[in-house]
Amino acid sequence: MDVYFYLFLVQDDVDPEIQGPFVTEAERNEAAREYRAEGFDGGIFPMEITSSEEPVTVSTDAYSGEFFEEVEP
Repeated sequence: MDVYFYLFLVQDDVDPEIQGPFVTEAERNEAAREYRAEGFDGGIFPMEITSSEEPVTVSTDAYSGEFFEEVEP
């Protein structure tokens, strides 16, 4: 099994983004440090995917505020 290294970034609690894959864990960690050093103040999370073949697509999105509103039957 191979391990694929990504960063999961969340800006202002509403704007998720995935960066990667990075070749090594060290490369991913350095990218995380660079994001912080360049002033990115959102959440920076390491993400690893273990798979026997490279993932075709890794994606994320945000729910709109309306999504969480109660819906009357």
